Amino acid sequence: MSGVVGDGGAAGSAPRVVPFKHVVKPAEDAPVDAFMLLSMVCGVFVLVFKIRMYCWFTLLFFMASVANSKASEVDSKQLISSFFLVLMTFYMGYIGPMLAARAG
Repeated sequence: MSGVVGDGGAAGSAPRVVPFKHVVKPAEDAPVDAFMLLSMVCGVFVLVFKIRMYCWFTLLFFMASVANSKASEVDSKQLISSFFLVLMTFYMGYIGPMLAARAG
């Protein structure tokens, strides 16, 4: 939207400028996909770099995205895959190294 409105078709008249109206959105309308994305990024960090602290960040961001999501916006496939990513990061970060130490 350019913000310029015509005069109704009058020839030679200058267009009038409509001022911008800022719409304030409430905090609860913030997208929860950012938390889910951060959860997946932290999960990849755990799987690649084996940093255990990111396991907890993955869990924290996952729980924040679930807590802030609305029932009408929930994508069950994304929710389930993110939950299993959280489980996999804890397995790879904590349980996997313990099992490797016992075997070796």
